[in-house]
Amino acid sequence: MNDFFLSSGKDQKFKLWDLNSKDDASLASLDLSNKKSLVVGNFDPAGVLFAIAYVDSHVNENPVNKIRLYDIEKYSEVS
Repeated sequence: MNDFFLSSGKDQKFKLWDLNSKDDASLASLDLSNKKSLVVGNFDPAGVLFAIAYVDSHVNENPVNKIRLYDIEKYSEVS
């Protein structure tokens, strides 16, 4: 079983880390610095997916929220 960790910073970049890896590099990186909003991430309870949520745009001054789901095994967005 892998122990994964999702990190983020003020630069709006998310990184997925494997705590069991001997490498000092992240497994995947997602740059959302073009989003001018708070960006949050979390794992699903089963640890199969992780999600990134943010305000994507505004319509009539109302925020349009977006949630992107990623497969933890493939590190790719789930459509």
